[in-house]
Amino acid sequence: AVVSTQSSGSSGINAEYGHNPMLQVLENSVLDCKNVTKNPTQKRKLEEVTGKIEALKDRLRYEQVSQPVVEHLNYIAGALNSKDYNQALYYHTSLAQSCNFSEVSAFLPGIKVLLQIGAQLHNVQHY
Repeated sequence: AVVSTQSSGSSGINAEYGHNPMLQVLENSVLDCKNVTKNPTQKRKLEEVTGKIEALKDRLRYEQVSQPVVEHLNYIAGALNSKDYNQALYYHTSLAQSCNFSEVSAFLPGIKVLLQIGAQLHNVQHY
């Protein structure tokens, strides 16, 4: 079952989605990586990640993301905000293994790319 992250009446459109701190962390991380990298392949991949985050925004806007997925995304964002890429990758893996992939396929692979590029740029040894 898909659960709303905010109450939005009966319209099925979540007006508060754009003020989500998790989205802001993801977007800021993309910008941070774009500003740090000189690698054209990474820049291209980060552009693709931006599109995946837009897909996540759309799913949040139309309340098509279940509460457990939102909770995992918040954990990922919290770790990412602290530049703890290993922990963020752990939460990503946990989410990928525990959810219905069709629910997250539009955005979760992009988040993984963001985490991997961020870890590379910040010289983090990850598993």
